[in-house]
Amino acid sequence: MPYGISANQSDCSNWAAVKIESDGSATTLECYTTKQDAIDRMVAQSLAEGMEPAGEVGNQRQLVEVQLEDDTDEMLEGLSDMDEKGLNGRQFAMYEFYEEVVEQFGIFNQGDGANGAHYVAKSPFTDSGLICGNCVFYEGGQICEIVEGRIAPNGICKLWIINEELLGIKSEDSAPMIEPEEEYEESEFRAIDLSAPAFMRASAKRGLALHEQGLSGDGLVPQTVEDARKMAAGEVTEAKWRKIGAWIARHIDDLDAVQGDEITAGLVAMLLWGGGASKASARRAQDYAYRIVERLDEERAAAPPKDQIFGSEKNPQGSAADTGSGINLGESTEKALQTKADEHNKEMSDDDRPSWTKVRVPALRAVYRRGAGAFSTSHRPNMTRGQWAMARVNAFLYLSKNGKPENANYVQDNDLLNSDHPKYSEDNE
Repeated sequence: MPYGISANQSDCSNWAAVKIESDGSATTLECYTTKQDAIDRMVAQSLAEGMEPAGEVGNQRQLVEVQLEDDTDEMLEGLSDMDEKGLNGRQFAMYEFYEEVVEQFGIFNQGDGANGAHYVAKSPFTDSGLICGNCVFYEGGQICEIVEGRIAPNGICKLWIINEELLGIKSEDSAPMIEPEEEYEESEFRAIDLSAPAFMRASAKRGLALHEQGLSGDGLVPQTVEDARKMAAGEVTEAKWRKIGAWIARHIDDLDAVQGDEITAGLVAMLLWGGGASKASARRAQDYAYRIVERLDEERAAAPPKDQIFGSEKNPQGSAADTGSGINLGESTEKALQTKADEHNKEMSDDDRPSWTKVRVPALRAVYRRGAGAFSTSHRPNMTRGQWAMARVNAFLYLSKNGKPENANYVQDNDLLNSDHPKYSEDNE
């Protein structure tokens, strides 16, 4: 059925985009304040379904002259993006508006001034899903498309645009709730969040659906499908991230062969690789992959000579190889570790968690010492040895509490876990 606009819908005070039913009645799609907004929705819906806009309907049905975009490819590209992000018409208009503002004036800062996003690192509405990790601008890895600086997945700002289906649930990208003052340390040790951002998960899901319909052609290799299933679930390996940018660069021009709403094998492949259905979305995925690889390489850069210290008179090299009983740390560090252990163990007791979730201070002491030692080999620039070591302690506490590490590569301290812990190992890997 065609789509039109109406100023006579009983459930709208102004204008409405409507669907014309077979009996001539009009069903409201969405209410709008201005006529032009309603026209825009009518045009978008009609183009998406390959129909001619019906124009204005009501007591006196009349045609409305609608100026269609000269570049219909651009319009279809926008509709594709709207579909992938799961936004309604109003949200998509806001999304495009913010992107235009950023393009013209630069990205927002985190402050509360005229150019600020009013960002807070801990959203008071986490249980409602109102968090950065669910926002369309959040790209994963503590990166926002339009707000500068490191962005906590559990944070929030005034610029949020969130798919309604995600409101009321926690983001798949979101990390466990952490206090703002600990966020920097923990995130740095976790280093890079390798999980797929929402827009790439949506792309992979759409590609898998088209593959199931037999639209992926004969040249698709099984590994691509397997990787897409993992991506749709949020999982992307480091090896895959290193391939994505180059693959998109080689195949982005395949999208030029797509005419209208045609489904080509090249389009399906791009979707399966997380690149979306348009060149704009493909470049976004490509840039995101390049940033992930850049941060991985940066993190693994060798420590500068001044930081390459192995052991000391107080704590000789290898002193953290066992349970940590012989390690000597400063008073403030000892107090911090004791506080962390006390708070962690109280939480485990209050939540009636298994005994293996609890930790001992000597174990935290050994983890801290190992982290300080690892700092001498490699670490992220602009971090202190203490920050790097405490970040490892925080990661150990997460592992102890949840039965598995947040970063699957973190196995070096499994020998310090409670012996009943599912990840306990006698070997220091």
